Amino acid sequence: MLLIDNLMDLTHIPFVHGNTIGGRAQMDLLGAKVDAERTARGVHFIRWTLGHTPPPFFIKILGLGPDTKIDRWQEFEYIAPMSVLQWSGGLESGRGAQQEREQAGALSLRLFHGATPETENSCFYFWMRARSLPDDPASAALAIKEMERVFAQDVAMLEGQNARLAATRARPLVDIKNDNLRLMARRTLDRMISSEHSQVRSGQ
Repeated sequence: MLLIDNLMDLTHIPFVHGNTIGGRAQMDLLGAKVDAERTARGVHFIRWTLGHTPPPFFIKILGLGPDTKIDRWQEFEYIAPMSVLQWSGGLESGRGAQQEREQAGALSLRLFHGATPETENSCFYFWMRARSLPDDPASAALAIKEMERVFAQDVAMLEGQNARLAATRARPLVDIKNDNLRLMARRTLDRMISSEHSQVRSGQ
């Protein structure tokens, strides 16, 4: 569930992924506009950051200049129990990204994230990239290489977070505004678990 938390709360990006998808434009990302809705099996949200300074990941893939600004989107859907669909990308500001995301010159990445529990405190993390833009072989290979760096950064953070939580189990956690989406995801799973327990108790 720490992995799902991570995908549902993108405010970690400028702090964990400074040299990949985060960059140093922290206020750009923290001031993003988020539209979210609860679904039958989880939660769906899209996050727009307009006039954003492109991070290193975008600059490498698209070859952007240092003064270019992009309109960036981050769309995620959690599907309980352990799947997340992602569509993220960006397009040079002023080109109507909010009306049409998949244009020539855009970075458009569609990903699947899946987790399978291994033990009480570990899981297997699977991810897959679907067809994206740019779709030439060189850009695709570079995108995969860069995404491997991004997810390695996440894994390092999550392993450290898990160890810290294990060492401070008696300490209460405090939820803040930006925890809203991850809490929606966790509550969906809690409802599924509760329903299964009820079925077992009733002999269904």
